[in-house]
Amino acid sequence: FFFQAEDGIRDFCLSRGLGDVYKRQVYDGTVQQTIISRERVEEIQVEANQKVEEAQNQLKQSLLDKDQKNKEISKLQSYIKEMESIREANKQKIASLNTKIEELVMKDKQEQQTQMSQFQEKIHALQTEKQKEITDLKQQIQQSVSY
Repeated sequence: FFFQAEDGIRDFCLSRGLGDVYKRQVYDGTVQQTIISRERVEEIQVEANQKVEEAQNQLKQSLLDKDQKNKEISKLQSYIKEMESIREANKQKIASLNTKIEELVMKDKQEQQTQMSQFQEKIHALQTEKQKEITDLKQQIQQSVSY
C-alpha cells in the first residue's frame, strides 16, 4: 500500500512511519548544503593556504632579518674587539712615551744642573780673578800715592 506523508510525498513502503520522509528531506537539504559547504571548504582552504604562505614568507623574512641583524651584531662585536685591542696598544704606547718623556725630563734636569754648576764655577773663577785684579790695582794705587 502507499503512504502519504504530510508534505504530499508518496512512498511505497511497509509501515515505516513518517521518519523516512523527513530523513530524506533532511538528506536532500544536506546534499545541497554539502555542495555549498564543499565550495566554502575549498575557499577556506585557499584562504588558509594563502595565510600559511604569507606566514611562511613573514617567517622567512623574519629569519632573514634576524640573520642580517646577527651578521651586523657579529661585525660590531669584531669592531669593538678591534677597537679594544687598538686602545690597549695605544695605552702601551702612551705608557712608553710617558716613560721616555720622564727620562728626557730627568736628563734635561741633569744637564741643566751640570750647566749651572759649570756656570757657577766660571762665575766664581771670574770673581776670583777680578778680585785679584782689584787687589792688584789697589796696591798699585797705594804705591803710586806713596811715592
